[in-house]
Amino acid sequence: MRKKYLSALLFGALLFASAGTFTSCKDYDDDINNLQTQITANADAIKTLQGLVDAGKYVTDVTGDGATINFTFNDGTTKTIIVESGETSQTLTIDPTTGELLNNGQPTGIKPATDPEKAPIIMGEDGCWQTLQEDGTYKTTGIPVSGVSVTGDEKEGWVLTIFDADGNKGTVKVPSAASLITSITVADNTEDFEVSYATFNKPSSWNGKASLPDNKSVIFVSEGINVRINPVTAPATEVDYYLTNAKNVNLSNVVLKATSTDIEGDLTIGDTHSRAAYSNNGLYTLAMERAFLTPDAGSDFITELEKVGYTDGGTGGTRDNAVAYAVDANKTARSAYAVAVKYAEAANLTSIQINNESATVNDGSTSKAYTVKVGSTYTIKEGPDQNDKMLDMYFEFSKTAKETYGIEYDDLNRTFKVTKNPDIDTPANGFTFKVHTLDIKGAEKEFTYNVTLSSEVTSDVTYDAITVDLSKKFAGTGNNYETISLDKMVEALGSNWSQWANSVDLSKTTAKLYTKADLTDDAPIEIETSGTDKLAFSKVDKDGKATTSVDNITAVKLTINESATPDIKLDTQYYLQITFNTGTPSKVNSIIVPVTFTAPSVADQLVAKSGYVDATTGSIFAYYDESTSATNKALKLSKYFDQFISDATYALKTNDEVYKVGSTKYSSDGLAVIENNAIRLKHGADNSLVLQDGTNREFGYGKQLTVVASKDNYEGWKYNTDTKKGESSFTITILSPIFEGKIASTTGTSINVIANNEDGFPITADMITLTDYANNKYNVVPDKENSGTLTNSKDNTIDGWSSVQIKNVYVTKADNNTYISKITLQDVKAANGKVTQEGAIVVFGDVTVSDSVETKMTVNVVDEWGYVTSQDVNVTIVKNK
Repeated sequence: MRKKYLSALLFGALLFASAGTFTSCKDYDDDINNLQTQITANADAIKTLQGLVDAGKYVTDVTGDGATINFTFNDGTTKTIIVESGETSQTLTIDPTTGELLNNGQPTGIKPATDPEKAPIIMGEDGCWQTLQEDGTYKTTGIPVSGVSVTGDEKEGWVLTIFDADGNKGTVKVPSAASLITSITVADNTEDFEVSYATFNKPSSWNGKASLPDNKSVIFVSEGINVRINPVTAPATEVDYYLTNAKNVNLSNVVLKATSTDIEGDLTIGDTHSRAAYSNNGLYTLAMERAFLTPDAGSDFITELEKVGYTDGGTGGTRDNAVAYAVDANKTARSAYAVAVKYAEAANLTSIQINNESATVNDGSTSKAYTVKVGSTYTIKEGPDQNDKMLDMYFEFSKTAKETYGIEYDDLNRTFKVTKNPDIDTPANGFTFKVHTLDIKGAEKEFTYNVTLSSEVTSDVTYDAITVDLSKKFAGTGNNYETISLDKMVEALGSNWSQWANSVDLSKTTAKLYTKADLTDDAPIEIETSGTDKLAFSKVDKDGKATTSVDNITAVKLTINESATPDIKLDTQYYLQITFNTGTPSKVNSIIVPVTFTAPSVADQLVAKSGYVDATTGSIFAYYDESTSATNKALKLSKYFDQFISDATYALKTNDEVYKVGSTKYSSDGLAVIENNAIRLKHGADNSLVLQDGTNREFGYGKQLTVVASKDNYEGWKYNTDTKKGESSFTITILSPIFEGKIASTTGTSINVIANNEDGFPITADMITLTDYANNKYNVVPDKENSGTLTNSKDNTIDGWSSVQIKNVYVTKADNNTYISKITLQDVKAANGKVTQEGAIVVFGDVTVSDSVETKMTVNVVDEWGYVTSQDVNVTIVKNK
């Protein structure tokens, strides 16, 4: 792999614009005076590159031809930069064969040192490129370094170096695939790298298609090494790996490539040291590509293996004495020295198989039966533990079989396919074919398979994913179904449709619901053709009517029911497989439809009435009204919602701090209770949860209490708990309309009371009023005739107020208020249906020595729910004029 060193004219034009090359290796200040201006002018280019890198892209190649610069990224996209007119680019590379330094592809006569752990080229203090010599010193090349340059390669990434006008140097790292790897961990410390070798004895004649190596060539193959590579997002498969010892010497001829190794099911603790226990979550298997060496080179490599490795039984050294190797990711990251090399002469190829299917393993001693599907491609592979031993192979089919079954085969790719069934009514008897193999030792072997045709016509057809909104399916009548057209399946069948039609018995059609995309659920949900299950299916014609005719069927109708079994969760990805079978039954084909069932969440179904929601707090303001019991004071939650879920569970939040008394904290559920979907505030034993301020308010009065509404299903369909759609919350604030009101004179000024009036001064309804929270006016003076006599006290039990929300009013003055002698209440009196005496608050003003005296009286209103609001009203004691 070449290491490339690109000048400002190559890399700099992308980022900054060319600064030009230097005419002297000692004096370059004049050439970079304008660099800062150019950097500023190319700020967008800098952002573009940084954005690509930040998005996870990395550079796989950088090239230039003196007029353009091309950056190739891992996703195949390129960014082309046009070098400014009159400029040229500079590219410095090392010839991979001779090790000679090339300048724009031309030899320089300079050969840097080849130590892989040391950089062969650096920027010297003289302003020119310098190369490392064999004696460990650096020597100038005389090739000037540009103001902006880049060094590196696909192994290490690229380092951009920038000199500003003051000679200050800055660097920018642009990653390559290998440079993104931070660490490598070998599966366990007993992991071996197993190498097998064979001397190839070339046959005198061979009917295979592959080019064979020379006679007596030595062929090397290997087993894999299981590793974990970090970070898991690193492009591990794009990197070359080596086995490196503690002296930094690589094992010859071995270049490893990474492939993701899959497991079935979860990785268990017990399996973590197993060769088959790795998946593609940062876990890979490293193996070398098959190596072909000349007899001499092969002999040398075997000698090297004998020196550093071991064989079974210790005949070629023991594992403890084997050299410890580390897995090296192209010099960017290295594992612990925990890998031993195990070598052995390869045995002959003894078995093959089809598609890695264990039931098809064939050792050549007898023929093997196998069933194939028309239209499917099958691959011949080595049998178990026969890794890479098959050098070449070719098929042998009879002419009759090839023409009868439309057999297509490829010897080089080792694949075959049956393209037609000769008798769609009665499948043919099948055919026999042979596989001739040539292994890496040059040994030939013959394997026979007896083929019968499967009733399957084509592979499964996967449809686009659909989402079924249950709120639409359950709205009204006749909507509860989803129609799945068979057009895509028919298109996939193509010319095989007639075979499909002659094979299928629609009455044997089945439908199952899986949670795994590969349909490997242990217990998929079986969907019946009728019944009360959540899902049922039927085969229908173009008019949507049930049919049993393959000529008329156009779709599968999926009926969606409400409360029923089985348990299908909402917002969960399912895979619906509808399988068409023969009458036997045996599978002909199937369609797979990824489907997700969704429904409105609890939050979507709870829609508060906007008129009850406070615009400032967002809380529902729930006021007591005439329908609220004066003793229970429970408020029905449904009143405050346009959409309400009557069968949901409503509970007050338990872990919020709503109120605090001293060190005692109260959550919503400590301040209120919900029963039968109605909420009421808690009083506590002996009124322990009531404020001690004379208002009779509970601790929870006026607080934002959080209610959690929960329901685990929508019309019987379970919510997926992972989506948290099974619950929602809202806040509610409980208030009294009277307590939240305001008491004041009707004029907004002080009420004048005549002093020293022995009958007192009546304050009537036109002088004072109570305005509730909604600006409705209420009389605080008595306004209703009654059979008793009102007393101006909190213990008054006579109802003298027409408002059902006002239970009692009493008026007091401060103890030290000598300007008011006393206050009484005046009843309403009537005769013959006419009011003869208005109700009033009668204030007795004391004798005063001045024209007027300002004072206050306190109006105490007790509402129907026991809350007491006490508000001062300004009173002026005046002389009568």
